[in-house]
Amino acid sequence: MRRVNTFQYKEALLQQGHTLVKTAEEADKVLVWTCAVRGDFHDNSIEVLKNFERDGYDVIAAGCLPSINPTLIKNEFNGELIHYNNDKKEFALIFGQSHENAPYPVAEAPITIPLEEYKKYHPEFKIGNDDQYIKLFLSEGCTKNCSYCTEIKAFPPYRSFPASKIIEKAKDLVERTGVKQLALFGDDIGAYGTDRSKSLIDLIRELIKIDPEVKISLKQINPLWCLEFGLELKELIEAGKIFQVLVPIQSANDRILNLMRRGYTIDDLEFLFSIVFNKPGLELETHIITGFPSETKEEWEETVDFICKYKFRYVMGNIFMPGPGTDAAKMEGQVEKIEKERRMLTGVDKMERNNTVVGHDLSDRSKEHTTLEHIDFTEL
Repeated sequence: MRRVNTFQYKEALLQQGHTLVKTAEEADKVLVWTCAVRGDFHDNSIEVLKNFERDGYDVIAAGCLPSINPTLIKNEFNGELIHYNNDKKEFALIFGQSHENAPYPVAEAPITIPLEEYKKYHPEFKIGNDDQYIKLFLSEGCTKNCSYCTEIKAFPPYRSFPASKIIEKAKDLVERTGVKQLALFGDDIGAYGTDRSKSLIDLIRELIKIDPEVKISLKQINPLWCLEFGLELKELIEAGKIFQVLVPIQSANDRILNLMRRGYTIDDLEFLFSIVFNKPGLELETHIITGFPSETKEEWEETVDFICKYKFRYVMGNIFMPGPGTDAAKMEGQVEKIEKERRMLTGVDKMERNNTVVGHDLSDRSKEHTTLEHIDFTEL
């Protein structure tokens, strides 16, 4: 999702007559999009900024970090700032013109040869499973308020992108590439259309009209939205129109879910995965967190057992890292790092013996992001 933002920045700079160069040595300014969603990403962003400053570059810090940890960035970074939630004004102050008129991508073309073959010819790129699908970007921002989330402090107000543009670009890419799998991305895709006339379900029904073989992957849909759209989702799944869902449950213990402010219960999750998503062949993916404040070993094991019960295809396992300024960071009962790591590794062993692929903080699989060079964006 943030790659979409940097694409718009790039296009705005080109429109204004700037030249993008390959190396920092050639640049008058170096713009870094920072991330602080987790402790390790936060620390890496600070290190990158400091390294550029130390080497004498004129650096601009954009993205999430300026809003998530304003005290630290003020004390440790001397360069200019572009806050993600105020970027139109601050981008214009630095570069003399807003980025509002630059195209904002709502679609990304797939890799149309087998991924393993592509990796063989392009070992420099980190290729993820989703790169084989047409990616559609539905919205920006989040309507939820989880107790551990740092990004909500940085997000601009929630907005859905126009359905007409999303459908137009999807149709073009289906015809151009022959790929019929569409992956729907966004920070909070379930909220799609709450600021417009079409809901997520309306959009899906329009997309599957593009071609009889079109199938949908839902990425990052909060369980609360799955509960709201339960009957419609079940109908689409049974019709074979949805082939994959990523539903980040985070925990399968009621006490921990309540502390996380997730808004649903284990009974809700049981309903979703035993009734709504109970179709052979449907690929289930999720995100889980181990070591949330005060979580016991037994409560973590409930989450692992839930994953095994419903035979998830893929799980992203995150070790809890307290984000600055979040309510979760202030909670009592913070779990020791070594215990969180032990729980993760023990849980991974059990889940993978149950044929679930687990990407986690202690493996390289958690860092598999695609890179800009091979991307074919189509613009809004």
